[in-house]
Amino acid sequence: MYKGKKLKMKSFSTTFDSIGYFYGNITRVLGFTPEKHEGKVTGLAAYGKYKAIIKIFRNFFFVEEGKIKSIWSKYHIPWFAEKSDLPELFKLKKKYSDKDLASGVQKLLEEVICKWISENINIYKKKRVNISLAGGVFGNVKLIHEIKKLKKVDSLFIQPATGDAGLPLGGLKLLINKKSNLANTFLGSSYSNREVVNLLKKRNKKYRYISNVEEVLIDLFKRKKVVGFFKGRMEFGYRALCNRTILYHAKDRTVNKWLNKRLNRTEFMPFAPVTISSLAKKCFLNWKANDKTSKFMLSVYECSNFLKKKAPAVVHVDGTARPQVIDKADDPIMYQILENYFKKTGEVVLINTSFNNHEEPIVESPLDAIKSMSIKNVDNVIFNSSILI
Repeated sequence: MYKGKKLKMKSFSTTFDSIGYFYGNITRVLGFTPEKHEGKVTGLAAYGKYKAIIKIFRNFFFVEEGKIKSIWSKYHIPWFAEKSDLPELFKLKKKYSDKDLASGVQKLLEEVICKWISENINIYKKKRVNISLAGGVFGNVKLIHEIKKLKKVDSLFIQPATGDAGLPLGGLKLLINKKSNLANTFLGSSYSNREVVNLLKKRNKKYRYISNVEEVLIDLFKRKKVVGFFKGRMEFGYRALCNRTILYHAKDRTVNKWLNKRLNRTEFMPFAPVTISSLAKKCFLNWKANDKTSKFMLSVYECSNFLKKKAPAVVHVDGTARPQVIDKADDPIMYQILENYFKKTGEVVLINTSFNNHEEPIVESPLDAIKSMSIKNVDNVIFNSSILI
């Protein structure tokens, strides 16, 4: 833990006390892959009840003098384990349902991290704090939702690539020692219309130029077409933020079954919504314009009754959604598209999911997008808001 502009380390917890390892081991117990499928556990947790299993899990972690501590046992070892390493943990699967195990480990994570933050705030005798968080566990959107509820937390920032992938960006910021806002994560490659058209011609793909993107989207969605949306520089980090994205309307609740099947995905959380800042308060309870986590789809919010009726496809069983909220200054092109789409349809959000097949990289190039379309991941692709195939 660091405090102040000079980044002087105040305290630390060892790798051996990592609650992320425990979450990862429960991920394996549930039949998933640690360091890859923890998000599935987060989604599954909403279906379960934690009260019985949490009594066991609480024996393994505690907070002492501002540090997270763990107790090694037959249930907990400080690394991502194979089945043979944790026979007792796997025995719990016979007694408790998968959804209850998921609910229990999610509750444990929330309790331990929130207590750790609260205790450190008290140690340093702060009335209100601004917090910046990094590390794989802070990709857990339900956890972030709970942290934001803490009374003494004024604001929260999470680097969009919150795991090891974000280290180079953090190192660069430290080197230049310059305070600045991270407006967007569009740091990757981009392709001009000329490059796109040359490739389409080379591949004998039919295309046409378009001007009113929202009109095209309305028409395609009416015909139940799934749209790949490709524009500008590729996103950096773990979330698709409308530059390499799949779009669809959010009125069809069944989309979470048929589109996930089409993309070879198994998910317990619904697709995420994307909206604009001028509409966000209609959709999400307690959303605030200065909430940076919603820019990068890093937290959940309770949904308004209005959104539950208008866009059931993006609402989880616990009444929450994980939105991307776009500000005009950060992405003026997408802001205008969504604003115009709302004016013409009255629909306040669209589904936004990553432009890729299950466990494949997100598309980077126009060729990747064409290949994705060829295997029926999407029906159409819009390039740079001006070319439709």
